[in-house]
Amino acid sequence: MGDKTKIFISSAYEDSLKDMRLKLYNDLNNLGHEAMIFEENFGPWGKDNIKHCLEKVEESDIFILIIGQKVGSKDPKTGLSITHLEYKRALHTGKPILVFAETAVKKIFFDNGMLKQLSEKITSNEEVRGLPVDDKFVIESAEQIHKEIGSIIYQGSGFEYDPYTWFFLWDVAKDNQVYEISTGIDKINEIKNYLSHFLKKSVAYLSDEELFNSSVYTANEYIETQNFIFETLDLMKNGKIQDWYTFLASLQDKLKEGVILKDAGTYAQETICKFSNCKAITLYKYDEQEDVMVLVEGTGIYDKKRTKFNLDDNNSYVAQTYNCSGNDYTYFYNEDKQTLYFTYKISQAFVLCCHYKLSEKLSEDIVNGFEDEILDGIMNSQGGNLHVFTSRLLGGIY
Repeated sequence: MGDKTKIFISSAYEDSLKDMRLKLYNDLNNLGHEAMIFEENFGPWGKDNIKHCLEKVEESDIFILIIGQKVGSKDPKTGLSITHLEYKRALHTGKPILVFAETAVKKIFFDNGMLKQLSEKITSNEEVRGLPVDDKFVIESAEQIHKEIGSIIYQGSGFEYDPYTWFFLWDVAKDNQVYEISTGIDKINEIKNYLSHFLKKSVAYLSDEELFNSSVYTANEYIETQNFIFETLDLMKNGKIQDWYTFLASLQDKLKEGVILKDAGTYAQETICKFSNCKAITLYKYDEQEDVMVLVEGTGIYDKKRTKFNLDDNNSYVAQTYNCSGNDYTYFYNEDKQTLYFTYKISQAFVLCCHYKLSEKLSEDIVNGFEDEILDGIMNSQGGNLHVFTSRLLGGIY
């Protein structure tokens, strides 16, 4: 028999998860896999236990992460939990990752305001400093929110939560779909079903290794689109989106960097420039009574003072986009900020604006001279098809 699939099970060793870890370990082994948990089969421990755990992560083929109320022991050098370090090593080494969070933990973070509060603090700090935040800032912000509004968002659950959990979830959710899991060994089948579905999809790719390698980009884009659709459905009630901030934040997170090419697909193909992951998104809605575009919500770094635009404002990208006939995609460029503003009108109701930073400072003449190439670059980038989905979704329900 060939090598077994090694599946690393990562979680804090807390009471509510101990039985689940052991049951999952035994079940996966009985299915013919080689499950890995530190309390069962990590072999002899050396002087550096953390190093030993991370080496086991590297040996694994699949990484399963379960996040509960506690985060377990922390590394004194980095301040990160051991489980968090295991996740980061799995992410860095390209392991397929499945993430589960206990029901109450997931609800508090995504539904009860913790994610929004934390994201607002991070965005505010980045606007002031003009630099991305570091882990220390996010941890301190999570602790502050934990103290300020913890009694409200926990809603008398009776659980004691480690504020580090919110920093951990924030970091994990940037790159992964987080699935809900109830505690208890009777819920193991939920995890096994997700894993089975994942392995089933993998077999189709692995039947042709060359096709698999060439399809990674497309597969990632498909997964991101699928995740976005599921996340959007969770935000809808009675056919309407209830939380615009979370909707836009999810979209922004999935709009990835890309390349703008000249003569794409030919032997003469060359790179004009690259663009960053989406830096900000703003959504404006037409107010028929005032005949203006009004800010619905925004994420990332943007000018929060610009909440309204008159339709005759020729300096407004939003107004210009709304005044265009049809719902075609277009863009505007600010040379000083080295930023591309990708916009589109959605029916007669909305204008969506996405901010992308260019890799180099190009003149307006050059940027305007490559209109087709720029639009193709954005729409063909990973996440580009999400613009189509967003336009059709909002155009169909509003």
